[in-house]
Amino acid sequence: LQERRVRPLGARTEHAVDVRIIAATHRDLEDRIARGVFREDLYFRINVVHLHVPPLRERSADVLPLAQHFLREFASRAGTRIQAFSAPAAAKLLAYDWPGNVRELANCVERAVALTRYEEIGVDDLPDKVRGHVPSRVVVASDDESELVTLEEMERRYVLSVLAAMRGNKTAAARKLGIERKTLYRKLERYGLLEPGGP
Repeated sequence: LQERRVRPLGARTEHAVDVRIIAATHRDLEDRIARGVFREDLYFRINVVHLHVPPLRERSADVLPLAQHFLREFASRAGTRIQAFSAPAAAKLLAYDWPGNVRELANCVERAVALTRYEEIGVDDLPDKVRGHVPSRVVVASDDESELVTLEEMERRYVLSVLAAMRGNKTAAARKLGIERKTLYRKLERYGLLEPGGP
């Protein structure tokens, strides 16, 4: 990368190349460098122009237009006359966090197109995790008893909302929460978001 030269496998000579490298990741590379699991020299060689693309959960206005685009595409490919999402199905799409971003949304719509028996996608056509999703918002006080949760569940939702606000940067999230990074990792492990003993 530094010298812009490559040596083909099995060859003895190097060749100059003129290429532009585009790399994408959903990982916090600076955090991984700090933990010694990503090479710092490689990071600075590829991080010339940095473009941040916000996750879909931060672009809720894009969810329904994207879903409608995928609906037209998959319905056309399947030769069906499915044209829209029901209002409750659309509300479920908007409420979901889409941890898999646009790819997960596309898979969700493709599945719904394959399963529905009607000309409109309904809630029952959506995956279980989208249908049963509970928003991570924290309700401190409410007249509706069904919105009140345990202290442990409130902590879980708040930790996840801070982590989302910090765009997945665990170091920044721990600092914002006022806890050690190791403590945050232990909480995420308890929530089932990290492999036991994992990063």
